[in-house]
Amino acid sequence: MQLAWASTGAGFPPYLIVLYVLFFGALWYFMIRPQSVQQRKHQALVSGLKRGDRVITSGGIHGVVVEVKDDTVVVQIAARTEITVQRGAVQSVIGKISRDDLRRQGRGRTAGGDVEDLTATADDSDSDPSPPSS
Repeated sequence: MQLAWASTGAGFPPYLIVLYVLFFGALWYFMIRPQSVQQRKHQALVSGLKRGDRVITSGGIHGVVVEVKDDTVVVQIAARTEITVQRGAVQSVIGKISRDDLRRQGRGRTAGGDVEDLTATADDSDSDPSPPSS
């Protein structure tokens, strides 16, 4: 018994074309599309970086953005310790430090160019580092 499509001499059954189209459509929908959506979200995050944003880099470094340049971002990771990273290396923004907080606490870049600790919280600045006296 011969199959109907084999006797026509077409060599390639038309329903296989539909199956291939469906397969590649599913592949695009479940694999390629989510990656492009994620890439667009990351691009929006990177283009929206501002001074005072608390960020995590792709290397796992936590810090605060102190300066935003064209292709790079200067991130303060400790008192008077800054690193320059590519914008794309910023993985996520985990919070913001408002400009009012920076002014109130006397932190951030000053006219002299000194950098105070942007990563400390307000409670850290109020604590007394000297040991208690008896």
